[in-house]
Amino acid sequence: FLGIELLRRVVGAEVEFVTIMWFDSLQAVEGFAGADYEVAVVPAAARALLHRFDERSAHYEVRVPRSGPRTGG
Repeated sequence: FLGIELLRRVVGAEVEFVTIMWFDSLQAVEGFAGADYEVAVVPAAARALLHRFDERSAHYEVRVPRSGPRTGG
């Protein structure tokens, strides 16, 4: 596990969150999430606060890495 980014936006009367978790490899993801690594890992405390969440997660390979810090805008 290298780090996490949490995105937030208001959609009507709800607030939507997207998490982006960074790992070295798919094997590292499997070590974190288990053999069925597409099952979303949502801690009980988070589940208690969320109205709904995606049961499955998607995994992507970085093709063009970030080049330095990003600023809002």
